[in-house]
Amino acid sequence: MTRVAYITARYPFGTGEAFLGPEARELARRADCLTVIPTRPTRHVLHEDARPLLSSTIAVGLVSAPAVCALAWHGR
Repeated sequence: MTRVAYITARYPFGTGEAFLGPEARELARRADCLTVIPTRPTRHVLHEDARPLLSSTIAVGLVSAPAVCALAWHGR
């Protein structure tokens, strides 16, 4: 099983990191499980092409219980 934790600064939120869109979509296609963890999330999705990834995004920051649990699960 291929599990990927994709840690970003803000993607899929905010105005930067648009270049991550194609890469994240390809990772989602190839991996069995992709979790996107923005370290500084906002509440507005500005990358419309990333909307399909929202269901696998933990938008509470890197240093949070949900993010730490996800990273631990990916490390197994």
